[in-house]
Amino acid sequence: MSFFYHEKRWVASWRGHRIVVTNWWNLLLRSGESLIFDGKPIPQSKPPGLVASTLEGELNVSGKIHRVRAHIGHTFSLMIACHIFVDDDLIGGDMDKKFLV
Repeated sequence: MSFFYHEKRWVASWRGHRIVVTNWWNLLLRSGESLIFDGKPIPQSKPPGLVASTLEGELNVSGKIHRVRAHIGHTFSLMIACHIFVDDDLIGGDMDKKFLV
């Protein structure tokens, strides 16, 4: 049954922290995504979008809060891509890709 399941994963490092973003879907039209900091999943308050999604969380580094955001969407070639930001600086994912949405 594994060919009915597809997962894409993006990993970025920032100041010694590991940020992982996953997006998955299957042929039963179920899908999901996750944002993980240093192995700990960050709960999301919004359901995944149909065309594009944004995952958000905060990293506490030495008492300072940094906003982490991952944008997942389709590119002009209709492939799925991700941009990972910390404090609005693009730090990882498919940095060279442009999104339709």
